[in-house]
Amino acid sequence: MAEPTWSMPGGFEPDGFEPDFGIAGAGAEGLDPDELCLARARQQAYRIAYRLVTDPFAPETLNVMEDFLDDAAEVQVAYMTVAARDERQLRARLDDLTASRRARRQGQGLGQGHEQGRGEGEGEGS
Repeated sequence: MAEPTWSMPGGFEPDGFEPDFGIAGAGAEGLDPDELCLARARQQAYRIAYRLVTDPFAPETLNVMEDFLDDAAEVQVAYMTVAARDERQLRARLDDLTASRRARRQGQGLGQGHEQGRGEGEGEGS
């Protein structure tokens, strides 16, 4: 799926609107091709929705909508593939992704104490 291009100087959107759905950088790690295709399609759909509200008649808005529709068949195949997974496959996939994310956090030093807002050496008496 092609990434949308905007002709706006200084960034994608004037106010920094940029939903990433966990697919920016390392967030995409662990997603299979169908899941990644769906995440990118959803990201692009949100961008289109934003543009339709903020600048519906801009040529860039129409171009991105056309690109989105051009990729619709690929996205639909990915959707049908993911939707066809049975409950056992979905649970296994969620476990894999959760374990991958947990391992990534621990590798970055983001353990449970960090997630709760307490760093190492900080306790109730600190």
